[in-house]
Amino acid sequence: GMTKEHLGLALALSVPVFVVVTKIDMSPANVLQETLKLLVKILKSPGCRKVPVMVKSEDDVVISATNFVSERLCPIFQVSNVTGENLDYLKMFLNLLSTRSPNTDNDPDR
Repeated sequence: GMTKEHLGLALALSVPVFVVVTKIDMSPANVLQETLKLLVKILKSPGCRKVPVMVKSEDDVVISATNFVSERLCPIFQVSNVTGENLDYLKMFLNLLSTRSPNTDNDPDR
C-alpha cells in the first residue's frame, strides 16, 4: 500500500528513512511481531539494502541519530500514542538529528 510507495520514493530520492510503528497498545503481540518481521525483510531486501535497528534504549537512539544520514541505518520505533510508550525515544531521536544545511566547508567567507 501507501507505506511501500513512500519507502520507494524515499529510496529513489536517497533520503534517509526511519520507521514508526504505532498503536502497539492495540495490536495483538503476534500481529505486531509479524508486521515487524515483514518490515525487516523489506528493509533488508536487495531493493532497499537498509540496516534495520529496533530502537529499545537511549543508546540505540544515540547510535541511530549519530549515524542516520551517513549510514544505511533505518531506525524502527514502536510507539503507543495512548500510553506514551517509547515516545520519549522518538522525541530524543528527532531532537538529536542535526539540521541539514548546505555544505559550506569550501566557502572561505564562513
